[in-house]
Formats: sequence, C-alpha cells, structure tokens
Amino acid sequence: MLDLRRLEMAGLHVVHGKWHFRANNNLSALISKPDSAGGNFRPSKLHSDGRKSPKSCPSSNVYAVEEKFAFEVHCVVPGPGPGDFVVEFPSLDDAMDSAIDYYFGDPIRMNPPVYVHADRWKQIYRSICNTHVKPGRCSWKNCNEMASERRLCAEHAAMFRQRYKDFLAEIGALENNG
Repeated sequence: MLDLRRLEMAGLHVVHGKWHFRANNNLSALISKPDSAGGNFRPSKLHSDGRKSPKSCPSSNVYAVEEKFAFEVHCVVPGPGPGDFVVEFPSLDDAMDSAIDYYFGDPIRMNPPVYVHADRWKQIYRSICNTHVKPGRCSWKNCNEMASERRLCAEHAAMFRQRYKDFLAEIGALENNG
C-alpha cells in the first residue's frame, strides 16, 4: 500500500486499492477533494452524457507503474478528453507534490484553456462514440470489435488519439488568434 498520509494531511480523501489498470499490484489510490478542503475547483465538471457533477473538481489517481509513480486525472471515457492527463515521476513524493499542486496550487492546472473549449470536444466525441455500449465492446459508432484500450478497439483507439490531437491543435489556433 502506498504511504499517502501527506495527501490526507492536506485535506484530500484517499482510498487505497486496485484503482488503475496500469498499477503494479495494489499500489494505487483514488484521490478526491471534499469541497470543505478549499483549493481549486471546476465551475462545471462535465460527464460524457452532459450531466454536471455535484463535486467541484475531478477525482484523480496516484499509482506505481514499473519503477515510477504516476499522477493521473481521467474524466472522459474512453479519453483522453479536455483536462485529462497523466504525469510520471521518479518518486512517490514528486507524484504527491503534483497532486497537492493540482488541487491547491495554480488553478490553471485544473482549468487549462482546453477545458474552456470542452463543449467543442463533446460535439466531436458524440459524433464518433456511442454513449452506451455493451461491456467489453468498442464504443466507436458502428463497431462491434472487442475493446482493448479505454473501451476502444486498437484501430479506433489510434483514430481517437489522432482526433484528440487535431482538437488540441484547433484549440491552440483559437487561443493564439484571440
């Protein structure tokens, strides 16, 4: 079990267990921030079906992967989506520093410019993915293959990553032009 007391002392809620598919053994934890802890927030946390969450910020994961530790925020399934990221660190302390900074440091980490354009990503996402699919099946529209990566078959996972890169390039152009 990971020693994450420093996160708890900062006011974060930590649940240990096998929370992440990349984690070594049971070396992972789900992290959330109660509203009472203060710190950063998202004005409206989006779900793929358009509902708003009652929580003011996303949950995250800290986990061991190979010889490193990762801090990840993953809100959009299959993802990635606006505001989703994973950062790997050489030590658990570095991963905890990143988590504390995410929840209590510079607010731009929780609300990057790409998140401001999340409605555009939702339109793209809905045009290519089914919102309800059978477990284990690819969520790309009209695909019946078995899913292998974040609810997508290998071919569509690659296409999804490329669509997301194109979206990020489009957002970068919007940000740079005004």
